Amino acid sequence: MLLSTAFVATALSYLASAAPVRRSLWTTQTCTGDSSGDIAMGADIPTVMYSYLTSSIKSEQYFTGSGNDSSINYKSLCTSQNDTSVIVVSEGASLTLNNVNLLKYGYTSDLNQASFYGVNAILNVANDSSLTAHHVNMTAHNGAAGIYSYGTGTVVTASHSSFYATGPVSHGLYASGNGTINATNFYCETYGYRSSCYSGDGPAGYLTVKDSEAFTYGHGSAVMYTLGQSYLENVHGYADLSPWTFMDGNQEIIATGSDLEGGYLAGVVLFSSGDYANCKMNATNSILRVHGSNAAAIAVGGTGATIGLESVIIQSESGLLLASNTSTIPQSFLEWSSPEDAGKDIDPAGALVTITKSIINGDIVAINGSTIDWNLQEHSAWTGAAVLDNIVATGAIGVYLDATSSWTLTADATLQNFTVANNELINIESNGFSIYYNSSAAANSWLNGATKALSGGGSLAPMS
Repeated sequence: MLLSTAFVATALSYLASAAPVRRSLWTTQTCTGDSSGDIAMGADIPTVMYSYLTSSIKSEQYFTGSGNDSSINYKSLCTSQNDTSVIVVSEGASLTLNNVNLLKYGYTSDLNQASFYGVNAILNVANDSSLTAHHVNMTAHNGAAGIYSYGTGTVVTASHSSFYATGPVSHGLYASGNGTINATNFYCETYGYRSSCYSGDGPAGYLTVKDSEAFTYGHGSAVMYTLGQSYLENVHGYADLSPWTFMDGNQEIIATGSDLEGGYLAGVVLFSSGDYANCKMNATNSILRVHGSNAAAIAVGGTGATIGLESVIIQSESGLLLASNTSTIPQSFLEWSSPEDAGKDIDPAGALVTITKSIINGDIVAINGSTIDWNLQEHSAWTGAAVLDNIVATGAIGVYLDATSSWTLTADATLQNFTVANNELINIESNGFSIYYNSSAAANSWLNGATKALSGGGSLAPMS
């Protein structure tokens, strides 16, 4: 498959060094394969999930053992073998790559082994080892990760490098088993199913990505799949058929100075595939975009979520800012599942959102007994509606405004809790709509069950 002109141009800009490289310095290995069916290829999710590596990692080259400090410069390396890496670094070894091209053909026979142990990854770095990759260009076909970091003490540092992939489950930077990856000036472009540019995996992966670009075009392929801790700084990311981030369970993502867009299911998906958890998300000085007529900028399903948004711009094609629902994401990553779909109990979601120094427009929706606590602080302004959908007893929305923040209503609202600084309503513009509050809730005791007029002709009144 020919690389896109845009990819080649961008990758070359990342790989270009200050001084020209003489071609005589390079040595080249040649591999061939067929990638014609990659983009349409799905992924066979194993029905038996082994919690251990079932066979030894295969590779074209191995660097192993404490004290093994090696380097590769100005080489093109490859493999066409299934379940085979180009390079393995393990057992305390250290490897530096400088001006290296890596090409991978060949399939993985077990998605579980690829996910949790890096089988078939181009570069597999494991067991207290380290890799430094500078000006490294990776191309993967048939389904292979780029750089895989596994194990506590394993650290990968990548700079001015790139990853291009056509097959399924081809994550560019992939940290698992408490492995760490730090990347700067990293360009990533993937086209396959479930091929996130940056990804963590069980029990946790730790990824820091700065000054980088990421573009994904396959279903379930996020800019960042967060399982562990993720940090994005000055990252431009676009996910065509996926949220820009998935987060499953007690994980954390921080984005600062970034422009991030996703869609299909939502711009951001925070969920739990297991027990009720608490996802943490913070975005500062960033633009968060979502495309899709029904997609919320942030969607929370079956989990708790603590979300901080400071000095952000949110652009939502659907007009939805936040959806909190009793739902989860199945392994297909293609749809939301209700308790009936999933065949198990799912807890209602609970989203605690704090917005500071931001002007945002759009609606928040609590669905099927889920809850939202919506806090506006430090000169924030919100124009939108608070909606309870499929009302059940546990469903609730609470809104808090400090003295510097405001709310412009676009529909009537029913709130469990409504709190304003100094018990003053001057920062509410009703546009003729009303807010109905639960007079029995302790947070609303300041109202004493009264009805009060709002600017614009609406009112603040107890629920009937």
